[in-house]
This record gives sequence, structure tokens and C-alpha cells, in this order.
Amino acid sequence: MKRAVVVVCDSLRRDMMTTETTPNLLAVASRSVVFKDFSPVFPSVTRSSSPAIATGCHPVNHGILGSAMVIDEGTGPVCASVGDPDFVDRLRKVRGTVLFRPTISELLQDVGDAKIFSNVSAGAAYLLDPEGYGYVYHRAGSYGPGRKPVPAADRLDIAVGIEGDAEMTRRFCRDVIEGGVVFGTLWLSEPDNAGHNSPLGSPTHIAAIKSADRCVGNVLEAIAVVDPHFTETVLFVCSDHGMNSVRRTIDIAYQLVHSGFKSSYHSDDIVVADSGTSARIHISNSAKDRKQDLINFLNNQDWVDRAFSSDDLHDIGSPSCPGTSIVIAMAGDNVANEYGVSGMSDCAIGPDEVDQQIGVGQHGGAGFGEVQPFLFVRGPNLRASVSEAKVSLVDLAPTILEHLDVKPPRMDGRSLLPIMTRWAV
Repeated sequence: MKRAVVVVCDSLRRDMMTTETTPNLLAVASRSVVFKDFSPVFPSVTRSSSPAIATGCHPVNHGILGSAMVIDEGTGPVCASVGDPDFVDRLRKVRGTVLFRPTISELLQDVGDAKIFSNVSAGAAYLLDPEGYGYVYHRAGSYGPGRKPVPAADRLDIAVGIEGDAEMTRRFCRDVIEGGVVFGTLWLSEPDNAGHNSPLGSPTHIAAIKSADRCVGNVLEAIAVVDPHFTETVLFVCSDHGMNSVRRTIDIAYQLVHSGFKSSYHSDDIVVADSGTSARIHISNSAKDRKQDLINFLNNQDWVDRAFSSDDLHDIGSPSCPGTSIVIAMAGDNVANEYGVSGMSDCAIGPDEVDQQIGVGQHGGAGFGEVQPFLFVRGPNLRASVSEAKVSLVDLAPTILEHLDVKPPRMDGRSLLPIMTRWAV
């Protein structure tokens, strides 16, 4: 039986893999096609990355534009956290759908079960299959087909972090690998969880990297029992983005009020949706005449790397998105932190994030460490090799579907099987 397995080590930078910290990951790499030029989507956040993997499309085409989004539920535009458990339902009520493109789970509904285990934010987990074509297991609530809650005995009662990831991996190996599921995703919370709360490269962060590596090792052991020679299984081991260290924190809404562009801190003429080291500014009709002046103002701030219209996203490797919003990539540099990990970025914060710590990890933009995810692919007739091809998160879905003999619909990504089989054994 053909199967596809995806393991995501959230925010693990490829330059932080060593024989000491990631022996299992390096073992996978030694028997896989390693993609040297693997890039995240923009913004480089998990809540936009998960539907990018699920749909094979960039954020502007699947519809989730960052860690937070501006939505109007009838009382004017407000900033809503995409990570909240109820965000999917709120977005469906606002626009009638959650994602603009079908997910892998939907496309495989006539082929076999899809099971997703995730220990990141609830919103990011549910966006992998928001309509419930398969199973999604998360600590905030788990559901099966039709989004029906799973039985109490089947819930994923874990905590975020190392111990929760370990327990989730045990469940994943039992229910997905040993259970003969056609498509399974294991999305670990580490080392992202530790990175957001401790300096990159610190003992706490390194311990989290080692824990993610152990989870990968457990998956390898489980596959070795059911398909030791990878004759039917394609295994994708990757991260969705990397991390930079927080250099400064910037309350963009406060800056816009202070500079006269926004009427008041909580006004809805201009609404800021921050996504770590990037942000999107929604401009209402009443303020649209301020747009170009606002872009000029932002591009003169030392905390902005670049501010541009959403219809210029092709400049950062993403399709354009005509509209009245402004996209900001926060400024940064390649300076190393106290543990020798390079990459610093300014971080956008909102009123609920004033406790964001200087010096811990963050992502969302296009800084040095943020654009260093990794991708290893092992599968039938694939020889260990290094590919120079430029690939990204959106290429996983079409590759998975082709392996499972399902013709993908229109996607931004392309199947990597033709690239990888050039070096077939």
C-alpha cells in the first residue's frame, strides 16, 4: 500500500543540525534527497505555512495571510489571532469558506484515511484540514470526518513542548504508521516552542532540538517495521521556517498614531495585523488616500526593511494580492546572539504582546535565519543525493498526491518526483 508521511520539526534551522544534536535527522539526510535551496512561504509563520503544505499554494492563494488577520464580523475590521481554536469557525462565518483551495485530506477522501497530529497552535493545526475530510488530533480538541469530535478515549490530551511531542509521536507511530494510514502528518511543537521562550542556541533550545530529533528517530523505527526498504512509503522530513533572534520590539499601531496616520490606537481606519517579524496593515476606504504616504513613511523607519503594497509580493517570491493592504518585512541583520547563532530581527507587537522578550527567537519575515528551513525526502527508488533545485513548502502537496496516484488540481507548487527520480537507483 502506498503511503505518504510528513514530519515537521517546527522552526528548526538547517544550520543548527549537528551530529550531537540531530543524529536521526542526519541519518535521514544520508539516505534521502536533500534540497539545499528549500524556502518558506511569506510570511514565514506556521499559521500560513500549514495551509501552504496542505493546499500546495502560497498564502495569498490559500487565504491565510499571517499569524493574525484582519476580519470584519459586522462591526468593522478587527485583528484576530489565527492561532485561536475558534478562528476557523469565525473565518468561515465571515467569508463562507476557510481556505480558497482544497487540502490534501479533501483530495484523498476517495483513496484512504488522512490523519494529522499537531502540537502547535490550534488554528495552525485545524488549517491543515479545516473542513474535516480526515482526522485532526490536537490538545484543544480532536475531530474526525465531518468535524465530529473523536471519542473521549481517542483525544490527544498532551501539553505543548518536549513531553507532549513525545507522547504525540507515540500515538502517531501506532495509529498512522502501524495503522496503515495512507497519509499522515506529525507536526512537532519543538524546537519552535523553546525558541519563542529562550535564546536560540541556549541549553533549553538545544534540548528542544534534540527532542524533535528523537521523535524523528521514533518515526523511522516505526517505518522500518512496516516498510523497511521504503518500497511504498514517501517520507518528508522538514521544517516550515527558521528563526531569528528578537533585536527590538515595535508597536506599529502606536507608531502610526504618533505619526498621524491612524486616528487612535483602537480605531479601525487602519488596522495592524502583526506576524512576528512581519506585519500586514489593512487600510479602510476612509484612509485609502493615506496609503502611498504611509508606505513612504514606513520605508523611512529604521525598524522596517521594506514596506510595499500587497500587489508587489512577487518581489519576495509570492504571488501578488491586489488590495489596499501594506506588507512590512521588519528590519534585521546577521549579527550573532550570545550563543553564536546569527540573525537578528525587529519584532512587531500588538497590545497583547507587550511581554515579548528581547533576545528570544521569532519569525515571520525574511531574515537570515528565518529563511533556512530544511527538506529531506526518502522514498521508493530514490537515491541519496543533494538537489540544487529551488523548491518551497508549496511543492509538498503535489508531490504527495502524485506518489499516491491522485491528479492534483491547480496549485502554485509542482511535484518534486520528476526532479528526484533523475537520480533514481
